[in-house]
Amino acid sequence: MNDHISRQSAALGWIVGLFEKHLISYQVVGGLAVLAYGGTRPLNDIDVYIDFSQASDAFFEEIRETITWGPEAIKELGWDLTYLKANFRGQKLEIADSGTKTRIQNRSTGEWVELPIDYESSVRRNVLGYEILVMPASQLSAYKTVLGRPFDKQDVYELQSHH
Repeated sequence: MNDHISRQSAALGWIVGLFEKHLISYQVVGGLAVLAYGGTRPLNDIDVYIDFSQASDAFFEEIRETITWGPEAIKELGWDLTYLKANFRGQKLEIADSGTKTRIQNRSTGEWVELPIDYESSVRRNVLGYEILVMPASQLSAYKTVLGRPFDKQDVYELQSHH
């Protein structure tokens, strides 16, 4: 396992372990979710949703030293959400709050579209040595189609060709 993948795996195991320890529902999205379905694009960061209001102070205390930014509400680059950035041993993570309204901007129309996170629909997939809960492929493909960035288009193509 190369250093990059080893770092990603360590960060994934760490954050999922904390979610499980603190009984926090989560859903992995973005590039890691695409990877879990067979995508090939190199992973930049680990994107995951939780409901911040359901997470304990103890959870936030455990991740405090890794937080590099936020949590903060932003509306930029096609996103309207509240999230925080963390860095675990060199691996970037972005943890977004599903308890506040999350919207994405349709790249072709400019319209803002709500992005609901349905934890009950999460799919168990094995990736980077861990069994994790990811967004269903159809939902992942739909939101990446709306965002429409070049790498989203690649992800949608790979999701559709694998399923």
